[in-house]
Amino acid sequence: VWLACDTVQKYPKSKLAAQLLAVAVIIACAVKTSAQVKVWKDSATLFSHVLEVDPRGEVPNAYLGISFMRQGRNAEAQEYFARALEYNPTWYLPLSCSAVCMMRTSDRSLLPLAGQRLEQALHDAPNNSDTLSNMALWFSFMGRPMDTETYSRKALAADPDSVRARLYLGNALLTQNKF
Repeated sequence: VWLACDTVQKYPKSKLAAQLLAVAVIIACAVKTSAQVKVWKDSATLFSHVLEVDPRGEVPNAYLGISFMRQGRNAEAQEYFARALEYNPTWYLPLSCSAVCMMRTSDRSLLPLAGQRLEQALHDAPNNSDTLSNMALWFSFMGRPMDTETYSRKALAADPDSVRARLYLGNALLTQNKF
């Protein structure tokens, strides 16, 4: 930009060429932006595109898994969480989200593995309110309201605005007749 400005000042006849070049650059940027808008439609589209370009890495796999999980597509989400964990087996995010997907199935035999994943996630991120809330939910599934209460309170200490932690705490207190 500065070079173009200096050139136009030094050679006034180059002003038209510089203007045409600037218009061409703007048009090229608009065309490229138009193509990218399709890729950036939503999280699933964005991270699917990232993985088409390069299927490696825990971040795009984990975030595509989260996108699928939010859509209720838990089996697909699990595939991407598994891939993310191949690249980083101790990252709390895919561990915790994978556990939630397991809890959402009707297969109760997955609950012990979900608990193990949540324990690993808390080892990596002991004060993450979402993971603490997920552990509270797991204890609720296991029929342990005192532990649900404990982890809900820990989640609220980490994030006082956590709606999920408040709901889990309320359920735990109600189950224990502490209302």
